[in-house]
Amino acid sequence: MIYLTGDKHGWLGVRDLDAGNWPEGQSLTKDDVLIILGEIGIGMYKDPDRNNKLIQYYESQPWLTAFVDGNHDAFPFINSFPVSEWNGGKVHRIADNVIHLKRG
Repeated sequence: MIYLTGDKHGWLGVRDLDAGNWPEGQSLTKDDVLIILGEIGIGMYKDPDRNNKLIQYYESQPWLTAFVDGNHDAFPFINSFPVSEWNGGKVHRIADNVIHLKRG
């Protein structure tokens, strides 16, 4: 299955995905994809530890997280990750199951 959401803005909105707020999400697998439509918040913090913990949060979820960037996302940080191919398109592989869907 594919699920869509948006505007997580880092730790502010990520709680929407916790089991208490989205219990259906806990029955998903790595074959399921959650696409965040902009403003994921990865790289927005000056403290690298907060950014890494946010990535680890998404990495620990039972689904694959994919995201498209929004105008408030940290482009230099996101673009620093290696480019690979996923389902016929170019992505930045942020973690094993966290990917940025590149534009174009």
